[in-house]
Amino acid sequence: CVRLRGQCRSHKVKRQKDGVGAQSINRELTLLSVVFRHAMRLGYARTNPVRDVERLRVSKRPPRFLSHEEVERLLGEARHTYLYPLVLGALHTGMRKSELFHLQWSDVDFVANTITVQGKADWHTKNYDFRTIGMTRLLRETLEIVDTNRERHQPHVFTYQGKPLTTHVACT
Repeated sequence: CVRLRGQCRSHKVKRQKDGVGAQSINRELTLLSVVFRHAMRLGYARTNPVRDVERLRVSKRPPRFLSHEEVERLLGEARHTYLYPLVLGALHTGMRKSELFHLQWSDVDFVANTITVQGKADWHTKNYDFRTIGMTRLLRETLEIVDTNRERHQPHVFTYQGKPLTTHVACT
């Protein structure tokens, strides 16, 4: 156990020398710790040597916001693509990527001019809570166009070739 703990510490130092970020190293240590806890539950290990390995301090940085010029450039690049409504939705609502990918037409209320972010049967919001966001005029107009042109059987707001957008689909 002492040998394994030393190996974990050596691994941490080696990863730092390799230029790996503190947060990534901490995630690796956490994953190893989870594996050892599971091994202990199953009787394959008596102790968790990673438990006592000190995690690295991660300095918190303030969030970076896009400048007005960057927003205009981003919207300009996306303007005539299937990603434009998604990019506009992100910029005008502040919704998380997973919230946008799971947004359904039943969450969009054109009468109240709102979007409700809420969990689904196969997905939940970050804090398991729901919230309602007002739509800007431009976002509403854009979503109305998307709604008019969509396949009626598709419940998701943001799609590509009739399929819901995912990180994989949006990045190809």
